[in-house]
Parts: sequence; structure tokens; C-alpha cells
Amino acid sequence: MTAEGIALILGAVATLTTAVSTAIVLILKAKVAEVHKLVNQNRTDMLAYQQDLVAALQAGGLIVPRDKSTE
Repeated sequence: MTAEGIALILGAVATLTTAVSTAIVLILKAKVAEVHKLVNQNRTDMLAYQQDLVAALQAGGLIVPRDKSTE
């Protein structure tokens, strides 16, 4: 095998490795984005529900302490 043949094979292997690595990274990024979207939506839903509960308690005449976790 000549030096040119070896160089071509090494180039092809490097290109394949780069393509596979790029595909894996893109797939993982997509999954991370999905998880973040789910977590953020759950938090938004939870905060909306919490506001409804606070409003209901206050409408019933109860004193609701302020949320100290956001300070």
C-alpha cells in the first residue's frame, strides 16, 4: 500500500469519526432541550397553581405568608 492510499484511508476514517461525533452531539442536545422544556413547563404550571391556591386562601380570609424562597 502506498503512502497515498494510507492517507486516503486515514482521511476517510477521520471524516467518518467527525460525522458520527457530530450526529451524537446533535442528538444529545435535542434531548437536553426537550428535558429543559418539560422542566420549565412543569415549573410554570406549578407557579400558576400556587397563585390560585394563595388567592383561594386569601379569599377565605386566611393570611398567607410571603414566599421567602425567592429572596
